[in-house]
Amino acid sequence: MDNDRLQQIARALYYAPTPCLVIDNVGSITDYNLALETVFGDALSGRRYLPLQELLDALRPRVVRGALIAQDGNGHAAMGCNFDSPNLEEVLLTSRTVECRDPVRSEKIGQMVFWDVVSFPGSDEFHELYRDRLDHQLIWDTYAWSYDRVLPLVPYYQDVLERHVSVMTSCPDGPVMDLGGGTGNLAERLILADRSVTVVDNSRAMLDKLHSKQVLASAIGTRLTVVEARAQSLPMIEDQSQAAVSLQLALFDMRNPELGLRTAVRVLRPGGWIVVTDLKRSFQLEPLLQECERQLRSLGLYEQLAEDLHRVVRSNHDLAPGSRSSFRIEDVFEFLGRESFKSISIQDSHLGQCATVTAQKPHDATGTEGVASLR
Repeated sequence: MDNDRLQQIARALYYAPTPCLVIDNVGSITDYNLALETVFGDALSGRRYLPLQELLDALRPRVVRGALIAQDGNGHAAMGCNFDSPNLEEVLLTSRTVECRDPVRSEKIGQMVFWDVVSFPGSDEFHELYRDRLDHQLIWDTYAWSYDRVLPLVPYYQDVLERHVSVMTSCPDGPVMDLGGGTGNLAERLILADRSVTVVDNSRAMLDKLHSKQVLASAIGTRLTVVEARAQSLPMIEDQSQAAVSLQLALFDMRNPELGLRTAVRVLRPGGWIVVTDLKRSFQLEPLLQECERQLRSLGLYEQLAEDLHRVVRSNHDLAPGSRSSFRIEDVFEFLGRESFKSISIQDSHLGQCATVTAQKPHDATGTEGVASLR
C-alpha cells in the first residue's frame, strides 16, 4: 500500500517543471521526473528502485561545493549546492526535503526532494532544456497511444518484426536484449518462444503499453526484465551478458546513436548476434506514412482507425526521423565490419527506406571493441 501511494505521487510529478526525486522508506529511488533528468543527465538512467546512495555516489564528483540533499532532523531545511551539470554546466541547486505520510495512519512512507535551479550567469537554460525534453516525451506519449493499433497492420512492420524474431530465437541459449523495445511487440514473441528478455526503453508511455499486455505482465520478474533507461547509459547491464541484442528503429531517435550501438556491442557475448534495423541515408518518411493509410483502406479499417492514423502521422512528423543525428544504418554496417564482426549482412526494409543489419560478434572479442571511434 505504501509503495502504491508513493508511485501515485511520483506519477503526478513526472512532468512537473521542478526537479524532484521520490524516495521510499528504505532509501531506494521510487522515481524521478523529467526536470531532474535535465539537471543530472544520464546518471539517472535506469535508477528507479535502486538505492539512493548509489546515485549520490555517482554524482559526487560533480558536486563543486555543498551537498545535493539536506541532512537535517526535520527534513525541511534548505541546502545549497554548486553542481557541475552535464547538460547545463555549473548551476546552483537548493534542495528541500518533504516527508510523505500515509493520510490514514499518518505514518511516514517516504520522502520527496525538490530542487530550485539557478543557471549561471542568469540564463534560463534549464527551463529551455526541460521544455525540449518534455515536448519530446509528449510526442512519444501521443505515438504510444496509437502505435499498436496501426503499425502491426502494415506488412513492412511485420516483415521486420519477423526478421528480428528469427535472429533472436535462433541464437545460442542465454538472455537476450531489446534496446528501444517500445510497447513490447518483439519481447512478447520472444517470451512465447521461451527466451529470457530484457527490454530497455526511455518512453514511459511506451512501457505502460508493454505492461498492459498479459503475456508480458505475467513474465515480469521471471523471464522478462523491463528497464526504463536510455540505451546510451546502461551501467547496470553487465559486459558480455547477452546472447543477442536487437535495435529496431531505436538509433534514429538517440542524440548519441554511436554510444547506443557501442552499448549493444558491449553487452553482447562473443559469438552472440546483433540485429539492427534503422534509417538509410536515402530515407524518406512520406512513402511509409502513405503505405500505412493505403493498408488501412485496403483492410476496410480506415474510418475506424483514422484518428489513430492521424496520431501516428503527426507523431512521426514531430519526431522528424533522422533529424537528431546523421548516423544511419550504413554506419552500423561499417562499424561492425571494423570491429571484425562475422557474417555481416544488410537487407532493405520499410519499402527500401530502411535496412536491417545482422552480424555475429567474434568469439575472441574482449568486450572493449565498443569504445572505438565511429567516423
